[in-house]
Amino acid sequence: GARLPSERRYAARAAAAKEGIAISQENLDRLQRMQQGDLDLELH
Repeated sequence: GARLPSERRYAARAAAAKEGIAISQENLDRLQRMQQGDLDLELH
């Protein structure tokens, strides 16, 4: 069936939001690793 433009827009926005969450989660993991690395540097 043909989708309404608003439905298509909503699906695209939902996909973008999901991708954004994945990217931010990746950045959080990277930040935590960097912080742990900094702590290791301070300890040694």
